[in-house]
Amino acid sequence: MVHAGAIVAVNVALAWAVLWATGSYRSYAQWETDSILYATPRNTPFDFVSLGTSRTRIFSEFKANHDFVAHDLGLRFLNMAIPFGGGILPERLFLENFFDRGNSAKTVVVFLDPFVLFSDRLNREHRFVYYEPFRMRFLIKLMANRFPAERIMTYVRSKFGRYWFERDPMTKDRDERVVDMAHTDPAAQRKRMENLYPEGLNASHFARYSREVVRILDMASDHGSQALIVILPTLLGEEPGHKQTIAFLEQCRAQRPFMLYDWSKTMQEARFFADHDHLNHEGFKHMAQHFLLPALKGS
Repeated sequence: MVHAGAIVAVNVALAWAVLWATGSYRSYAQWETDSILYATPRNTPFDFVSLGTSRTRIFSEFKANHDFVAHDLGLRFLNMAIPFGGGILPERLFLENFFDRGNSAKTVVVFLDPFVLFSDRLNREHRFVYYEPFRMRFLIKLMANRFPAERIMTYVRSKFGRYWFERDPMTKDRDERVVDMAHTDPAAQRKRMENLYPEGLNASHFARYSREVVRILDMASDHGSQALIVILPTLLGEEPGHKQTIAFLEQCRAQRPFMLYDWSKTMQEARFFADHDHLNHEGFKHMAQHFLLPALKGS
């Protein structure tokens, strides 16, 4: 019995050593990794932090976009948006982690895509855990927020693969693509909407995940940050969940101080877009300078 216990203890110790080695010692710039935890510093003040999906991930996915905000606009920011349609629940966890590490932000900007409020798949079942290093505190957050056991196991087991030993920083400079207008025809738009709303306009999901928006607003207020909620421009037209989302946000504004900006129908020129709902470099610069900067300044 003692011998067996010693073997278990050694295996556990080795596993912890591997988890530390594959996740704890690295540091990446925001444009070098899809991981939010790797890019989140300690005890650092920011002008703003951004939450969102891949539509917002482009803020730092491309180094030229990040540099435009940091150097041309003179703003220090941390982008915690999740690629591949990451939901609002993971975003709340990343914002908690940001504040837990002693950071601060003048403004928390939630770039809210309505579709994330209607899907369990994009929240509790999203694959974002694969890209994040092992952190015990973050594991506890996943468990406390009732993420499925499969996601939690993926979070742990994925750190023992070759990917975590061999991964290198990756840098993409800028996205110069211009959307093919075939992407904006009605058939292509309908197909994209089906992809964005795989569970339709699920009312129970909306009730659950709209509460996460409220928790984010309250968290920002508790840490002395002003809050903005923004709906970014796309070429898709009005999304199915748009009206319901705006109505919910207007109700929230009656109880909580935040600014709401709906830019979904602005910037409709194809030259601004890499595809039907992601801005290219030119579009990003236009949005950041002519929309985001004035909003951050309160004008």
